[in-house]
Amino acid sequence: MPRYYFHLRDGSNLHHDPEGGEFESIEAARSEAVGSAKLLISEIVKAEAPLGLALRLIYEITSETGEVMVVMFFREVAEIDTRK
Repeated sequence: MPRYYFHLRDGSNLHHDPEGGEFESIEAARSEAVGSAKLLISEIVKAEAPLGLALRLIYEITSETGEVMVVMFFREVAEIDTRK
């Protein structure tokens, strides 16, 4: 199963995901990243930090070889409804 990494970009700073996770597809990895981003947004809001701090974050989802597969903006994730 392929391994994908969720590197977190905050402006010019890139925080590397050292472990990554195994997912059946890039779509499955992206779905997991959406949930993770929403959790991070809620934690930032609960900490009473400005929402703008959370909404400027970006996940760069990369393959095992380091190829950027998806760039996911938290501001867009905040608008995605994943309920079924």
